[in-house]
Amino acid sequence: MKHDYSGTFKRVSLLPLTEEYIENLRLLRNRHRECFVFSGEISHDAQVSWYNNYLEKENDYVFSVFAENIWIGSVSIYNISKGIGEFGRLIIDKTLLKEKGIGLDTTICACDLAFNHMGITELTLQVYESNIPAHKTY
Repeated sequence: MKHDYSGTFKRVSLLPLTEEYIENLRLLRNRHRECFVFSGEISHDAQVSWYNNYLEKENDYVFSVFAENIWIGSVSIYNISKGIGEFGRLIIDKTLLKEKGIGLDTTICACDLAFNHMGITELTLQVYESNIPAHKTY
């Protein structure tokens, strides 16, 4: 969905995902696909198709995550209905920024946007039991 929500918390800034960064996201997600419900490899054409479909959705907000003005990942607030949304699809490229806690900063920033700017009153999330870094963050 095209949107203009953005926010900053400590070391990260969240901005709407633009086409400029979808290839970065595809490559990063393919390297960590075991952490996602759909764990197949994503082709360039499939990523472009996904992005075009995403732009048509009305309840799906994808954000680029930046630290030190460098694109380092993505996070989403999606499946929004009646004030309830799902938080997830968080992925950070730890090779670009080795500081710990970036996922937590991203989570706090996304939750602030959801609760204080987007009118969401409740967030849910799903995470694999084996995803220990995510459990520590959440």
